[in-house]
Amino acid sequence: MADLGLSMTPYLDYLESQEACAHAFESEGYHFIGISIPMIEQLRDSVERLVQTEQVISLLGLRGGHLNRQNAIGGILNIKLPFVTAHEFGHHLWGHSAGFRPESWNSSGGVEIGSLEQQAEENLADSFAAFFVLGSLIDGGVRGRQVLALLGHHSPNDAEFILLSAILLSVFSLFSGKSSQPLDGTTIYELTHPPTIARVSAIIQTTRVWCRRYRPGLEAYLTQDRIDAIISAEESSRPDARGSWARQSEFFHSPEGKHYYERLGKLLSQMPQLGQTP
Repeated sequence: MADLGLSMTPYLDYLESQEACAHAFESEGYHFIGISIPMIEQLRDSVERLVQTEQVISLLGLRGGHLNRQNAIGGILNIKLPFVTAHEFGHHLWGHSAGFRPESWNSSGGVEIGSLEQQAEENLADSFAAFFVLGSLIDGGVRGRQVLALLGHHSPNDAEFILLSAILLSVFSLFSGKSSQPLDGTTIYELTHPPTIARVSAIIQTTRVWCRRYRPGLEAYLTQDRIDAIISAEESSRPDARGSWARQSEFFHSPEGKHYYERLGKLLSQMPQLGQTP
């Protein structure tokens, strides 16, 4: 993996694991990111479902045909995989990765007990990954054009809007496996990762910050209707999960949900932010 212009160079490799997982860990002063083959297969399967879904096809303006569909799979994988990798690198940046920390992506399984502090660390890693992907695709020139071409778009006038839709759709999809996770005011503090809606909300806020800093004209695109359309398109790729996003949203309108958000937000405000590594 490239240096990224930061204070360390991580080493990226495959993990020998039967689990769909990714890990950030250190050993003898070296920083490693490991991604398992089942994780890659899980990403591929989720993308295959997305590009065959009518709402996704309409949202991204995808073209029909087997070759176009295969190209579109490659385009979305070129968003998802860098996000996962950058998220793990974010753990290295903020010193979260001294041990071999388990990280299961887009899976509702697992019985590990976490904490609000661990959830805040995941939000920080998400923020770094969002900045990295937005910058490398929308502000990065060649990579963005390559993804657009794979999605069947060649230098369109609305290229940045298409890329932004594809990025948000891809990232939301990474969290979707946990969108059916039941929530209550007690066990929510024992999760290892923030609930899906909390992660999505943080990604949206991070995207707004990025747009204000680098592409002010793009922020107007992030209307609630547009965000709802992206969430609906993602959910339509998983018919058995229909309504799961809305059910999680309902919890966060409750007193317990609002209190959780307040505590998570206060904890995040006390942690180093982007550009302020410990």
